[in-house]
Amino acid sequence: GIRHRSTPPRLVEARYRAKLLSETLDENAIAGTAEWKVANSGQGPGILPLDSLRIALTQARWTNNRNAVLGLIEPRIPPGLGLLVEEPGEQLLALEWSARGVSVPGELRFDLAVPSCPIASLELELPSSIVPVLPQDETLIEGPFPTEHDPRRQNWRITFGGLSHLEISL
Repeated sequence: GIRHRSTPPRLVEARYRAKLLSETLDENAIAGTAEWKVANSGQGPGILPLDSLRIALTQARWTNNRNAVLGLIEPRIPPGLGLLVEEPGEQLLALEWSARGVSVPGELRFDLAVPSCPIASLELELPSSIVPVLPQDETLIEGPFPTEHDPRRQNWRITFGGLSHLEISL
């Protein structure tokens, strides 16, 4: 069974990829994939706390193609959203996710709430006419870079290690 441990599994690296689904800023969303590297230092199963997660997950699979178990898993203290990590050591979790933007006059805002991780990045594909603005000082943005498949779109690379919230204005 799962026991409450003093050292729960932890997220050591998170790489997100996403693209703006349509070409305009009206009623828009971003969707993409993520890869989380999870370290479980215990001998048995543990629970990775995901209290800060506020993006919609549509799929979560371990690299051995097993479905991941996410939810209110007992015996988490305090209770909250968690990811069951059954194996010891490091393993990769592949996710599919999306987030809806909030329209404000002249821009579209995203507040991506994800688990804090020391190494975290987002590769964001946008139409060439749209430039992302990041209000947080702790983030680094690089780009634009050309995309391989569409000359009217470009990629931006955002690094946000240590943050559990990534704010983006388009």
